[in-house]
Amino acid sequence: MTITWGFTFTSLLYFFPFLFDALRFLIPSVFIYLYSSHNSREVKNLNYIKISTLLNFILIGIFFFIPFPIMITNIFDSIIFNLFMIGISTISNLVLIVSFGFLILLFGINNKELFGPYLQYSGMIFIFAFFSRLFLIQPIGYYVPLLSYLLYFAGNIDVLGQILFPVLLGPFSMLLIIGMVYMIIHGYKNSEKYLVFAGLSYLISFAFIGYGTIPTHLFMFS
Repeated sequence: MTITWGFTFTSLLYFFPFLFDALRFLIPSVFIYLYSSHNSREVKNLNYIKISTLLNFILIGIFFFIPFPIMITNIFDSIIFNLFMIGISTISNLVLIVSFGFLILLFGINNKELFGPYLQYSGMIFIFAFFSRLFLIQPIGYYVPLLSYLLYFAGNIDVLGQILFPVLLGPFSMLLIIGMVYMIIHGYKNSEKYLVFAGLSYLISFAFIGYGTIPTHLFMFS
């Protein structure tokens, strides 16, 4: 086996893609944590929100130090690469399904009479969104899904991969946007500024990072 492994912090070429994708979830998590820490209302199960954000912080911190293949030279290496990426994608997205999905959903359900159904809607949509991200083989820290590359290595299906990439990426992106919009609506209607900031920070980061605007320009000069 001749796979060359690297770390996120060994090169700006690896560091920036990780940073861009991680920030899309890290910044909203910070605002959501501030919401849970500064909430003075009598709400049920506020710890669900704190646990949710702490899981996100731990996930991003751990994945920053996980090595990843940066050079493969044969078919066997490509199989190892694909299995590795499927594995870390499954782990990271299952954590996000729990943190952004189920915990926010449960918090929304338990406080529906006080706040309305908007956080409940966010949680449900996030669950579907991160299941989509899992299917696309997109671990935390990768702003580009790896399904098209897997198809290429599996059978040199380059054209099919290029067709599937935009078709599959679009619904996932829209799901997260819709979920964040519901979070903004919740924050606006209930005067919870931190949840408004959480949703807006994701939408702004998606506008610049989700379409690859910043990564593309940086890599042009790297």
